[in-house]
Amino acid sequence: MANLAAVLFDMDGTLVDSEIIWEEFLRSECAKRGVLIDQQTREKMRGASRDFTANLMVELGTVKDLAGGYEFYAIVAKQVAQRIAEAPPFEPGAQELVHALHEAGIKIAIVSASPRGVIEPVADALGVVDLVVSGEDSELGKPWPDPYELALHKFGVGRASAVVLEDSINGVAAARGGGIAAIQISRQRAFATDPGILVVPAIAAVDQPLIEAWLDSCRRRAVVG
Repeated sequence: MANLAAVLFDMDGTLVDSEIIWEEFLRSECAKRGVLIDQQTREKMRGASRDFTANLMVELGTVKDLAGGYEFYAIVAKQVAQRIAEAPPFEPGAQELVHALHEAGIKIAIVSASPRGVIEPVADALGVVDLVVSGEDSELGKPWPDPYELALHKFGVGRASAVVLEDSINGVAAARGGGIAAIQISRQRAFATDPGILVVPAIAAVDQPLIEAWLDSCRRRAVVG
């Protein structure tokens, strides 16, 4: 059986059903500035970093410059944080999975493109999170592997002893770019030819034996590390 030392969770769309909250406030703030976001643009933003979002707002003409893009992101993030803090909208099965892994002695991290102020209410509600890596903690965010590499470094855990749970294309790209086995919570595979991605329809379908079996499979096929 694989020596599973850590599970690194994305937050938005993986642990909590917050993507709809982000979309609500993003669309609202863009509309105030005379810009409408289509679904294709919104998909680009799923799991994206603050830098990516700020640059995209400049590209769309929502703001005049990058400084305005960061200000825009801060406004949206504050609204999202307030909504989530009221009652974190956990995905069915998410809390049970996190607690089961913790009880098994496996380290738990939340690695998210969201600001720390958005993540902390979720981590506090779970009560067993060992590490939070926010969008403010690494120079390059998802889809770059830096946030996941930072989490592994802080844990002192190797790539071949960890698994990432993600929902977005940006997040899966970050995990695989770092050589980490990934389980994608989705009904559509992010990268059809990548042998290090297991797709499941919901986090409720994931448990410790499945995670360990997938890590074993990835290690045998030398697609991690």
